[in-house]
Amino acid sequence: AAEKAPDDYDAAAAAARDNAEKYPVGYGLMMDCGSTGSRVHVYRWLWDGGALPNVTDDFFFEIKPGVSSFKDEPEKAGESLQPLLDYALNKMPAARVKEAWVRLFATAGLRLLPEATQESLLAAIRSRLRASPFLFESDEHVAISDGIDEAVDAWVTANY
Repeated sequence: AAEKAPDDYDAAAAAARDNAEKYPVGYGLMMDCGSTGSRVHVYRWLWDGGALPNVTDDFFFEIKPGVSSFKDEPEKAGESLQPLLDYALNKMPAARVKEAWVRLFATAGLRLLPEATQESLLAAIRSRLRASPFLFESDEHVAISDGIDEAVDAWVTANY
């Protein structure tokens, strides 16, 4: 069952904040689809001249079940992500949405499924993200993480 996203966003205040920034503002969505649930991090950052952006906000939302649970109905995998996309829409000014990139990485739940099932699920997810108002630049931005990437990400998360 999808959880309801918190409704504490003030679009006018967020737009004013972005407009008042000295440096360029960017937004992006990083989605993680595991066996138990799907999650989105909505990042806001400033490009202040450094090699990397200065992340100022990280909004997080999770839903259950994970997309691998739709292995027998792949079209529902893409649909299942709508609450995450809706949450992200409510965490940035409307003028920023079309410039906000979206990426999705699936983890062990999908990796363990047969390859044809993986591809069906990924195709449904790509189709949904392509139809979203966010910047979906390439089918390669929806992929299954290999075990090493997942382990490194877990280590970074735990230590930083």
